Amino acid sequence: MYLVSIVLQSLVLGTQILMVAVALYLVSAASRIVHLATGAIGAAAAYALYWSITLGWPIWAAIIFALCVATALGLLSAQLLEPFAVRQEPLLGLLVSFALGIVIESLLAIFFGTDGKSLGKGILPVVRFGDVGIDLPGIITICTGFLAAVFAWLAVHLTGAGRLLRSVAENSALSTSLGVNNKLIRRVAYITAALVAATVIGLAGWHAALVPHMGFQLVVAAFIALLMGGASDLRGTVVASYIIAVIPGLIIGYASGFSENWRLVFVFLIAAVVLALRPHGIFSRKMREA
Repeated sequence: MYLVSIVLQSLVLGTQILMVAVALYLVSAASRIVHLATGAIGAAAAYALYWSITLGWPIWAAIIFALCVATALGLLSAQLLEPFAVRQEPLLGLLVSFALGIVIESLLAIFFGTDGKSLGKGILPVVRFGDVGIDLPGIITICTGFLAAVFAWLAVHLTGAGRLLRSVAENSALSTSLGVNNKLIRRVAYITAALVAATVIGLAGWHAALVPHMGFQLVVAAFIALLMGGASDLRGTVVASYIIAVIPGLIIGYASGFSENWRLVFVFLIAAVVLALRPHGIFSRKMREA
């Protein structure tokens, strides 16, 4: 039963990584920029939820306020990164996004402190599978993450909006000549990514506790999962997200001498092995050169 418990908790973490990876995937699909501030934006929205709850607001009003904060920060990041998307300078965009994330997390630490904040009171409700249980936020996280990944893949690959999203990133000049509002599409991608990040980090704060840097930790793992899976292949990202959550979880749980401080070490080792064997993604195929 201990094994099942570890696997269930690792699935929750893997789904958190997956949802942040979905957010990165949406922005990357529209602008080719890896938006590293996504995690910090989600954390800011989660802290907005915590702040409004502590003031005694109704839960529905607190949730709406948190989503408004996420939307505003999504628009801010879209405005800051738009020039780099237009000029097709993804590396500079990544650096600016990273700086924005650091600023947001630093402000959260200044105003709220670095100690953990809980979004729930009392004992969390638990869903039991025989002798093993998982709390309600964990169940909601797994279900929401799976639906978000499926919806993102279907939207990007099988809908007209998804084709527009990819065309904007691949050939911005051509899509503009066809009357496509590239800036609007990128804004929608940034806002959607911010709302996804707000959802997953809010659930993570309910599942455990809020700390200012939790968004950055998740976004690093999500970026690794995106690289392992292939930046344009969400199927590989899904598999990679759970690989880098479950395998380190099993090692830490069963091997003596390893604590949670080792998790990122194992994540990077796994990523190094996978990328050495599959540099273009887990499901990539070797192309024969002419």
